[in-house]
Amino acid sequence: MRANEYLVWELRRLRERHGLTQEAWGERIHYSHKHVGAIERGERAIRSDYLRAVDKAFGTSYAKLWEVLHVALAPTWFRPLPEIEREATAIRRYEPNLIPGLLQTEAYARMVLGCGLLTPEQAEIHLSTRMERQVAVFDREDPPLLTVVIDEIALRRGDPEIMRDQLRHLLKVGERPRVYLHVIPLSVGVHIGLDGPFILIHTAENDVAGFVDDQLQGRLVTHQGRVAALERTWQALTAVALPCDQTRELIARLLEEQ
Repeated sequence: MRANEYLVWELRRLRERHGLTQEAWGERIHYSHKHVGAIERGERAIRSDYLRAVDKAFGTSYAKLWEVLHVALAPTWFRPLPEIEREATAIRRYEPNLIPGLLQTEAYARMVLGCGLLTPEQAEIHLSTRMERQVAVFDREDPPLLTVVIDEIALRRGDPEIMRDQLRHLLKVGERPRVYLHVIPLSVGVHIGLDGPFILIHTAENDVAGFVDDQLQGRLVTHQGRVAALERTWQALTAVALPCDQTRELIARLLEEQ
């Protein structure tokens, strides 16, 4: 039994031990019975806020257990990224081929994680971590300034039904304060960003770090010269990307085509 399956089994066992239906359980923890059912069927990723609600209602410590599992099962190279994002004052993200993780719907994230070489357990941990990162960034009292540049091809690749919801989600996220979404249209052709995705993260101490992905792993970049090179690449990308309003128009047109 995989770690996430064990935790779901434990939650179901606790519910049944208290003689609660999914609806009654949901009322105790202030979640809908549909949400509860989706988690128990493995259709929805477990999040720490759900586990904290269970802990508060039943005196358990599942949220801490899940936190330990995340640290233990996440790749060593990945662990610094969520930590830095939680402290960031500004995040700039470029992605040429996929919707960035902070903007992914759960269904889109499942699609992406399911097509790689991850085991089911690893994919589930990555999915839960990805959803947690979104909460940590967007639901903070003082969220960071988030600027994202995506290539248009990323908006066109994927299962049509999943992409419809994903495009709707992008439009919704783009309405949030401090979120700026830009698309590089296909008409631009070849450009410097095709070498790969990266993130530039600013902190309150005015430090800037980069995070660069490749086929094997991601790595944190703090060397001043290399961060400066990413800064120059960012400037070149924003120079050819559409403004926010034109980006919204493009996403809306693609949504109509789905």
